[in-house]
Amino acid sequence: MTPEHIVILQVMAILLFSYFWFFPRVAQDDLMKLTQYDLLSSVVTLIISALLFGGKEITFRFLDMEFNWFWFTIMCYIILELPLFLWYLGNIRGK
Repeated sequence: MTPEHIVILQVMAILLFSYFWFFPRVAQDDLMKLTQYDLLSSVVTLIISALLFGGKEITFRFLDMEFNWFWFTIMCYIILELPLFLWYLGNIRGK
């Protein structure tokens, strides 16, 4: 499994846990809590990536560009989170 796949799977696992289990139970429809816990989720994601790839000369490729582990993790988190956030926002606004 490539380092890119490891980061993508890690980000997906954390986001799925957050949006389908943790946020509905803890943040519910409070956007301030959602923002705070989302920040916590992103920090946990970065810590895991740092433990796996920090200090190693591994480059991550995306659209023919090279990134280090930090920027690749941030980029994956944003890209994968946006649809989940919009879906969650639509669900709490529809209540």
